[in-house]
Amino acid sequence: MRAFWMSLFLAAPLTSWAVEDTPETGTEDTGTEETDETDSSTESKDDSEKKKVIAPPVKKPVEKPVVEKEEEDGVIGLADGEAELDESVFDKLTEVNEKFGLILRPQMGVTTLSGNGETYSGYHAGLHVGYHKYYKLKLANIGGYTRTRAMFLPTLGEVSGSEMRLGSFVGFKLTALEVETGLDVLRHNMSVRDQTLVFDQDVGLAIPVKALVVFDSLKIKAGVEPRVYLGNNREAIDWEEQSFDTPMSNWIDEFSWNVGARIGAVGLSYDQLHMNGGIQRVISLGLQR
Repeated sequence: MRAFWMSLFLAAPLTSWAVEDTPETGTEDTGTEETDETDSSTESKDDSEKKKVIAPPVKKPVEKPVVEKEEEDGVIGLADGEAELDESVFDKLTEVNEKFGLILRPQMGVTTLSGNGETYSGYHAGLHVGYHKYYKLKLANIGGYTRTRAMFLPTLGEVSGSEMRLGSFVGFKLTALEVETGLDVLRHNMSVRDQTLVFDQDVGLAIPVKALVVFDSLKIKAGVEPRVYLGNNREAIDWEEQSFDTPMSNWIDEFSWNVGARIGAVGLSYDQLHMNGGIQRVISLGLQR
């Protein structure tokens, strides 16, 4: 009997230890597996985030489509953004440079007066003063200009007289070509010392028209100018006595033409004025247009 109880006493602790060891071992194994799974998921998330930071996706440029506005009154226009683009291009194409300056051009030369089969000569010296304003496109050699001037040209010698002008011009420039016209109020008189030829003083209007070809340092010009006098001191030209006629012969009183060239700032010009009963020729050297 004693041996029976001793055997039970020794077997009970062994059984309890076996039962207690089993759940602890199972619990440790389960926790280890869950920890491994958590770590692996955390590492996979970190790796994916690192990949996103290191290699961000490249955005492709999006082309802006041309959107048309709704039709208004039968006209379809571009969208506002496209219209603003067109306006900016137009502004760049129409940008201009402005230049301002004073005109101060002294000149001198020889004046002759022909009539009644005779030619008489004298010397003149005069001055052009004024103000000019010039506009030119920045992207092209195209522009326009205005000019206001006054001129006084007295003549002394065998031929005496004077010419005074006050007027304004407008001009247009296209690369090397310039064209200008304007209106002058003038006062003119010319006579020979012995009074064999006399062109009395009178006030009139002149419309000069001139074309110029401009190179780097060379300028060539040619022009015409009809005149109409406002008083009764000068008789209109008799075109039957002239060697040429003009489309304006029925209403103009006198007519002149001119040519010239300028190298640098110094120029030489020739003017010929046809009057009733005589021709005035003027050769001038100086600072010219």
